[in-house]
Amino acid sequence: MSFWLRSCSPWPFGEPARLPAAVDVVVIGAGMSGASAAHFAAQQPNTTVCLVEQRSEPAAAATGRNGGFLYAYGLRELVKLRRAYGLRTAWQLVRFEQANRRELRRFVAARADVLPPDTLQQNVDAVSFYTSAAALEQELGAFRWVSPWLALAGIRVLRSAEACRQVFNVRELPRGSPAPAAGDTEHIVGAIWLPGYCDSIFAARVVRQLCVEVQQLGGSVCFNTAVLGFGEEQQPPHEQQRLAQLYPIAVRTSRGTVRCRHVIHCTNASARELLPELQHKIMPVYNQVAALRAPVRADPDRPGAGAKPFTFLRSGERPCGVVLDPGFVYCMERWPADAAAAA
Repeated sequence: MSFWLRSCSPWPFGEPARLPAAVDVVVIGAGMSGASAAHFAAQQPNTTVCLVEQRSEPAAAATGRNGGFLYAYGLRELVKLRRAYGLRTAWQLVRFEQANRRELRRFVAARADVLPPDTLQQNVDAVSFYTSAAALEQELGAFRWVSPWLALAGIRVLRSAEACRQVFNVRELPRGSPAPAAGDTEHIVGAIWLPGYCDSIFAARVVRQLCVEVQQLGGSVCFNTAVLGFGEEQQPPHEQQRLAQLYPIAVRTSRGTVRCRHVIHCTNASARELLPELQHKIMPVYNQVAALRAPVRADPDRPGAGAKPFTFLRSGERPCGVVLDPGFVYCMERWPADAAAAA
């Protein structure tokens, strides 16, 4: 079980809700996207909602197995998006991301009575460490036209291992193992440091609260309910044809059929099988994500004293979200420091 799911309180609802015969909206997948969509739909006037999830609890897939980063596009991404989509679209994407971040902050703050204080930690430093000078320069190359404004935006570039040691007290990072063997490390050559750039979010906890509120708003939340396909396997009985006219989409599940007017597909599970038009457009990719406690390193000041967790906290300052580039090794430091989550 992942760090995040293991740290959640048990899901308070046992048996899955009874599958309704018909609703206005069926949402497939109880991760962050699905729970958010169901929560929004359930708040609309005269709208009935059913959220279905094949697993036994919310956030049991990717949402419950992540590094806990919540960041909105800023100057760093605006530069790259501008090259790909033009300045107007890039700016719209940045504004959309910023609005999402504000909404999540508002949601958590409004539920301070039910969500613990560490559900969302704002203004966490984001640091990308580089073990290749070429990779660092390639990243910085995208910013050459705005380089004079990097410092004004709060972005700092550390161009040497010594600078990284002075600021973060670290010379090398593990290659991804939570307990690397001797020598199983990579020396860093520089870093891009964005103070207060992101938040640390306990996504699984937020999703559970969303699901609870969907039920409170009158929606159905059905776990252990796998979607098998769409459409009738046979002509509905005469007495159900009126229902079929009002709710034309039949969603076949492992627990029966629910009819609806709209389907919101919020999972990558079996997407090509459920939606044949996506054949050859969505390709399966094998990916393994682990949520672990912080990796460990030997204490250079106490030879022979064993290992201690990696920590980048500077006394009295913000925790850090750390990425090792190039690659897919990252960790999110949380308060207290020994509760860091890594992936």
